[in-house]
Amino acid sequence: MTRPDTIYHGRWAILALAAVLACQPGRSAPVPTPAPPKPVGLGAGQSIDRARVLAAGRAQRYDENPGSSLKAVLDGGVQATIEPDEGAYNLAEGTLDEGVVVARFRNEGDTPLKRLGLIPNGTTFWFIYRKDKQLMSAYIADAESGEYDVVDVPTILHPPTRPWRQSVAQWQLPGVIGEKVGAMRMLLSGGQQPWVSCANMGCCKPQS
Repeated sequence: MTRPDTIYHGRWAILALAAVLACQPGRSAPVPTPAPPKPVGLGAGQSIDRARVLAAGRAQRYDENPGSSLKAVLDGGVQATIEPDEGAYNLAEGTLDEGVVVARFRNEGDTPLKRLGLIPNGTTFWFIYRKDKQLMSAYIADAESGEYDVVDVPTILHPPTRPWRQSVAQWQLPGVIGEKVGAMRMLLSGGQQPWVSCANMGCCKPQS
């Protein structure tokens, strides 16, 4: 006949073993690396083919997670979110020359903001391309009309401090160094500008 204390201790041993096994790290499936966005290309005479940009922008996947994307209040109280393409950080630098949608802007309200191509309650795609040896940005509104489109914005590609592990996009205040005042320099800031990890070793932003 089995003693009650033996059964009691046996149950505790089973529970302890289950707890230990539950704390063991499991093997999860590796997360696939997002594919970089496909180049759109430019039309004749280095023009932007609006229909192709819109088709590409609508088909791509964007990282909506806070930290990768950012919502901010822009000029005049316009609330807008910038979201990077999930694989934009994997782009080869030379691919930008061919024209690529790297991010999208979402206007959260009904007030437009023309300098960024923001239509009321709509989406705008950030398209980067090279024209006459200069890297450029275009903000193409997802609308039938190109009324709000902004093109040929000179753009800077600069290196990050370390290789990217994911796509990141932000709104940043551009800074313009003014005249020296005593030991200080006046820093004049304008409206927020988009910034995005646009290559495996690069970040893009419009020139201030």
